[in-house]
Amino acid sequence: MSIIEDLIEYKKGIAGHSWKKLKGFSYNNDYISLVRIDSSNRWVTPTEMEKQWSIIVDKKKDFTSLPNFSFLKEQGLLTLTPVSNGANKGCFGIRLYGMKKDPDEGIIKKLLDFIFEGCVLTLEEQEILSKMTEEEIEALFNAEDETASFLYREGLRKVRKLNKQIIDHLKKIYKGECQLCGQNLGEQYGKEIVQAHHIEYFSKSQNNDSTNIIILCPNCHALIHKCNPSYEKDMFSFKFGNGNKLKIKNIGHLIGNGR
Repeated sequence: MSIIEDLIEYKKGIAGHSWKKLKGFSYNNDYISLVRIDSSNRWVTPTEMEKQWSIIVDKKKDFTSLPNFSFLKEQGLLTLTPVSNGANKGCFGIRLYGMKKDPDEGIIKKLLDFIFEGCVLTLEEQEILSKMTEEEIEALFNAEDETASFLYREGLRKVRKLNKQIIDHLKKIYKGECQLCGQNLGEQYGKEIVQAHHIEYFSKSQNNDSTNIIILCPNCHALIHKCNPSYEKDMFSFKFGNGNKLKIKNIGHLIGNGR
């Protein structure tokens, strides 16, 4: 069953008066550290009760833009709210409302695995990536179809799928325009030829957040890889070895990742 089908099953039946807190269950990755899981009851009518699941996490970096989290939120299945008081003040709660049954370890693990699917690398995926150059990795993510020469590596399909979703979304935002030089080289020919580039190389960071991706024309993309300039986050610019700087013309989605 899919995670949505599973969650719908937990919305069926009659909510009991129990209050549950899961203990001894840990979950940790680059995005979150699990703090606690519990469910609480509330009356929605004088005769009907429902449960609210709270998955309290220490948020290491933003995950609300991940495709699977966004999908579940759009379906009205969960939301994310800050914890403003109590022992866990400063943490965040992944909240699920309208539940009829208490959560168990199996459904919580399946839910979290789905949210972070493809963005947390397995040891197998890390080993495969360690043998690839950054150019090979970006060719994998920018490939338009499943016949790309690197795609025989089955272990990277989930990683590519997630990156493609993020990259395709960014390409739609810029409509063929290079964020660095501002040109749309393929416009007069009716084609978009921009490519995605990981500012902090994915081969080193495994960071596929949208704020680590910039949309470039092939010329600028080649220039960045050839010269390997440092990125000045606060200035939204690339600094080259000879001291020259190239400022990003269209900061766009990177605005939240600077000063």
